[in-house]
Order: sequence, then C-alpha cells, then structure tokens
Amino acid sequence: HMALKDLVDAKDFLELPVVTCDNIEVAKNEEGRRSEAIREVYEKFFKEYLAAHAEQLRVDPSRVVAGLGYTPQELRLRKIPNHYVPQAPMGYSDNVHETCYAMETGLPQTELKKMPPVRPLTERDALSAAYIEGKAYADNDSLMEYLHKVQNNIIGMRIANQYFGRPNLSFLARGKAGMPSGYLIAYEGGEQEKGMIYISDLAADPEDKMAGVLLVRNFLRSYFEHYGVGDRPFIPVYTNAREKTSYRWIMKLAQAEAKKHGVIVELEEAGTYEQGPDTMHNILIYIGKNQEEIERQKQGYRNLAEYQGGGYEEAGEDAKEENW
Repeated sequence: HMALKDLVDAKDFLELPVVTCDNIEVAKNEEGRRSEAIREVYEKFFKEYLAAHAEQLRVDPSRVVAGLGYTPQELRLRKIPNHYVPQAPMGYSDNVHETCYAMETGLPQTELKKMPPVRPLTERDALSAAYIEGKAYADNDSLMEYLHKVQNNIIGMRIANQYFGRPNLSFLARGKAGMPSGYLIAYEGGEQEKGMIYISDLAADPEDKMAGVLLVRNFLRSYFEHYGVGDRPFIPVYTNAREKTSYRWIMKLAQAEAKKHGVIVELEEAGTYEQGPDTMHNILIYIGKNQEEIERQKQGYRNLAEYQGGGYEEAGEDAKEENW
C-alpha cells in the first residue's frame, strides 16, 4: 500500500474539482458522420449545465474532461495531461490514461471559496481524509484504513444517518492555508434500545496541533445539540483512543463541554491492546444528568465493556449476540 500523501500534492485540495466524463462512447457506425454534432451536443450541454449548477456543485465551470476509453479521436477534442483523481465514490473509470480530453465551456474559471475551519464530513471529502490519514499515521501504518475503506466508512455513515434520521457527528478540519488538516468519523449504532456513539476514526496532521481538538469539540457540540433533548436520550460514546494522542485529552474536552450543559461525564476503560508501536485504549464515555443516570447506563453496557476489555470469557457467551 502507498499513502495518498505520497501521490497527491496538498495544494491540489485548494482547487475546485472538475466534472469528468468516464468517456464519450459513440456507436461505431456514427463515429465519422456524427462526430461534429456529438461534440457540439456535449459542449452545449455542459456549458448550460455548469452555468446553472457549478456553484451549487462546487465545481470549476470553465472545463470538463473526458477519459480516452472509447472516446473516438474523430471528436477532435484537445488532449491534456491527466492529473485528475476521482472523488468519492471511487470505482470503475475509463479516465485512467496519462492524457485525457478537455472541453472548454467558455465560462470564467472560479476559485475555491474559503472554507470554515471545521465543517461536516461528506463523501466528497474521502480524498482529503485519506490524505490526512497518511500524515497522521506515518509513524504507524498498521492504523491505516486507506482510501477505499475511508470512503466506504463515510458513505456508509451518511446513508445510515439519512435512513435512520440520525444527526451528523463527523467533521473535516482545515488549517490556516485552507488545506485539510484532520477528520473525525463518528456515528450512532448498535441495538435500537441500547445504541451508542462510535468514534471510528480520528486523525489529524501532526503539523496542526489544534486540528484534533477542534474536531472533538465540534463532535461534542453536535452530540449535546442532539442527545439528551426531546426523545433522544444521552447514550455512551465508545472509541479506541491512541495513547500518545487522543487518549490524553479527549476526556478533558468531554468534561469541559459537559460542564457547559450542566451534566456529568465518566470514563470507563475497557482494556488496551497493542497495534504496531502504539498502545490503544478502548474507552466508554458515559454522559448523564446525574450519577444515577450514569449508573443505569453502566448496567446496560456492562457486558460490552467486559467483552472489549477481556474477551468472551469474562463477558459470558451471551455478550456475543447481545451487544454487537
């Protein structure tokens, strides 16, 4: 495996993405006779489409590229170096050659608008997340998920949130220069009557000391905005914290945010394990209005904590089916 940071320049994230056609496939018996008309149809369509929707889609309206694939040379499209990397969802593409075709729309090129320091994570951020992951785990590649898994996690999280009507708890951070500096993937899961929040991944560029803190703060603020209110109760937060990074400060941030909302938090460690050169801590963070509520939560999640900390022997055979 190769980290995305070794393939993509960080400055590429400061440019607007470009709409890309997989290829322009034309029936063989029409390649010569209709080529000019086909090219004109594509150029006219994309000029009108991007004039109307480029800003909403956050793409560059000035050009469209197409893969060589089955695109006939008779279309007489201009060839340019192919430096385009697909955004999520990654999959099959014919735009994989050293060069590609370009169609100019005649619309003015626009620049990427300044992004907020932290914003909700979407599937279009898969490249950014994979890029950050390579920097965050450069000292321990056993923690790497790589692009396809990162992408699938984000897409799965987004689909589940929409289907079950759950709030967004995942965020992307950008540094002062506007380049991606960290991401956090978190979502609600588990049994319906006994769900929990799972922080599945938290990674930050080591050169940006505040990225991880900003991400966790935004996660906690979103949690308190949506949980413990209305018919959505407080439920625990579970994660695997890296000893030399998030384990040191995630509880402090949770306590500070809980104090603002007049509630209490309590951490329960459910075992440790070694992954590469790192020690990882399985932790459950209980959140409640009072100690009695915290204790009720503990009873409901006791088997899970024991299972995560010591295996099935301590948790009992029922934990295999009862918890996850």
